[in-house]
Amino acid sequence: MSPSILDTPCVLLAGGQSSRFGSDKGLADLRGKPLIAHVLSRLREQTHGQLAINCDASSPYAAFCDEVIPDQLGQGAGPLAGIHAALVWAKQNGWSIVATVPIDTPFIPQDYLQRLNHTGASSVATSQDGIQPVCGLWRSECADILKDQIDSGMRSVQDWIRFEGAREVKFETREGQSPFFNINTPEDLLIADAALGE
Repeated sequence: MSPSILDTPCVLLAGGQSSRFGSDKGLADLRGKPLIAHVLSRLREQTHGQLAINCDASSPYAAFCDEVIPDQLGQGAGPLAGIHAALVWAKQNGWSIVATVPIDTPFIPQDYLQRLNHTGASSVATSQDGIQPVCGLWRSECADILKDQIDSGMRSVQDWIRFEGAREVKFETREGQSPFFNINTPEDLLIADAALGE
């Protein structure tokens, strides 16, 4: 196995409501395959670790990963619930770290996991657009700590990043394309298609 390929387990976060898109945006067609498949492809080029998806077992996204990890907390925790589920999953499997990525970011950098690992957990990606709060590498030992914070009212991933003291890893824009451009609307999908070129 190539030494450049990492063992980092990764969780795709698919808990959003896609309200601005109007349908399940991860299933939207981008160059002949679902948006979520583009993200998975980027990750599989970087790790031979386990990939899982944070969604309900009944979700159409469940078919895209071998393992599905639903939220373990009640409604209202937002993206923090997905990060918590990822931490619990990693801890149960004996992994000290886990990376998270949203399902709507088709241009995740090809050195995403390598650079996060180089900085170490906990770390979070940043770009010219600012902190990318759900794009990070986390310590699984913090699963219970995060649950306690959520139970105490924490709802912002930014607050968790500050609480955890996560270090920032800056990713540069290349050829005018933000590495963490995310698809929220049908218009965004058209922009992503154009960015892929001919």
